[in-house]
Amino acid sequence: MIGKATAEIFEQQDVVGVFVWQFCDTRILQEGPRNWPMSRPLSRNNKGIVDEYRRPKMSFYAL
Repeated sequence: MIGKATAEIFEQQDVVGVFVWQFCDTRILQEGPRNWPMSRPLSRNNKGIVDEYRRPKMSFYAL
């Protein structure tokens, strides 16, 4: 999906680039809402294009 979205963005004549907001997975605060353990495995924001050890994920190759 990220590859398709990026291709769509670059088809626009007035777009000159994009910025990857979350490059790598990062640790988040231990404190927070009680449902975080269910939605945040290992207390991490896992939305990066590389994991916490900088190993590329599928989205890395799509970009």
